Amino acid sequence: MALPTYFDAPATPPRTRAIAVTDSTTPRELTLKTMFAAKRYTVPAGALLIVHQLCAALVPVIMGLAIDRAIAPGNGGQLVLLLVVLAVDYAVVSTTFRFGSRIGFLGMQSIQHRVRTDVTDRILDARGMGGPARGPGMLLSIATSDARQLAMSVAIVVYPLGEFAAVVVSAVILLYISWPLGLAIAVAAPLMLLLMDRAGSPLRRRSMHEQQAAGDASATAADLVGGFRIVKGLGAEPEADRRYTAASERALAKTQDANVARAGYLGSMETVSGLFIAGVAVAAGLMALGGAMTIGQLITVVAVTQFVMGPLQAFAANAGTIWAAASASAER
Repeated sequence: MALPTYFDAPATPPRTRAIAVTDSTTPRELTLKTMFAAKRYTVPAGALLIVHQLCAALVPVIMGLAIDRAIAPGNGGQLVLLLVVLAVDYAVVSTTFRFGSRIGFLGMQSIQHRVRTDVTDRILDARGMGGPARGPGMLLSIATSDARQLAMSVAIVVYPLGEFAAVVVSAVILLYISWPLGLAIAVAAPLMLLLMDRAGSPLRRRSMHEQQAAGDASATAADLVGGFRIVKGLGAEPEADRRYTAASERALAKTQDANVARAGYLGSMETVSGLFIAGVAVAAGLMALGGAMTIGQLITVVAVTQFVMGPLQAFAANAGTIWAAASASAER
């Protein structure tokens, strides 16, 4: 029997949008719909985290100004003023991250509850289910682990927004100080995103296999528990033990494969960003030695470059690993 036109839970007034699902819905479309199903949470959370990243990007600028305008000329008034500005900036950085993350996490939890409830309602529907037959253990895995991973896709429209804003502001700051360095950041960002998408393909595939193997192990365990008396009566405990051990070992192997792919993905991002930071630092140092920028500007450039690699790496991790795992769970 085909799935209904939407996941229906009319008894409870939803705090999140209904996730429309039809026979033609693809895993990618389901993941995208899930990402935008909690706008009452993701919009304010995303806005707060954008402010957080913008203020964090201004910290190196304030430090550079303090060196050039207060420390170098010995201006105590400017130093006090810039220290106050820095303290206010840090307070905004801390507050916006705290509440933005809290609201975003609440959105992920609400979506996870909604998806899990809808899947459970569909399992218990008197009309039955379409597609291949699934054991209780497999259904349990889908309603728990896969629902959790799919709901994690909400993080993609919360954290990466601020991280992208940080990259843009950092590029503008560097363009103002030195257009070649700003251009390097502007070119490096899309290149890293392209590399992220290519490197994430093995991770998406292995995440799918990981979830499938975990579901098979859960299904085997549920079957053994449900038929324990029969197994005991037939004296088939050794065979039952062998089957569950084999399923568990397959799940372990697939999990290790997925973790290896995840580690390789994150490691490649770290390597690329580290080389980029080193290159920018060397270029900025040479420009400072040649008199093209002040000491404060040099410190600002190096600090901004180090800072922007954090959002770039986090953007790659959030948009890559979370998307890969959520897409795999959406397909299941």
